[in-house]
Amino acid sequence: METEYNLIIPKQIEMDIKQIRFYKEKFGSYEGTIHKLMKKFDTAVESLATSPMAGIDLSSRLGFATNFRYKVVEKKYLIFYTIDGKDVNVVRILPAKSNWQRTLFK
Repeated sequence: METEYNLIIPKQIEMDIKQIRFYKEKFGSYEGTIHKLMKKFDTAVESLATSPMAGIDLSSRLGFATNFRYKVVEKKYLIFYTIDGKDVNVVRILPAKSNWQRTLFK
């Protein structure tokens, strides 16, 4: 039986998704393509409720210890989160090509 974790999704995630949608629309992506991407975000975030350890430990990429993990969506976006006991805190959804290190570690 799979363990269920509590997903904690702050308002910032909604803002991140709205910003991604805005840029996709602005640069001419088809609505169907945008809808598929939004669905992939939903699926990826929901999967954290049962399999949060499937994401990658960010420490391995940075070279220093951190409690962040991340999940890749379409090779272009990173979902950052932490695990605290039974809680999975979704922190940000950011473009992989952005300066996400600066955003996360201000």
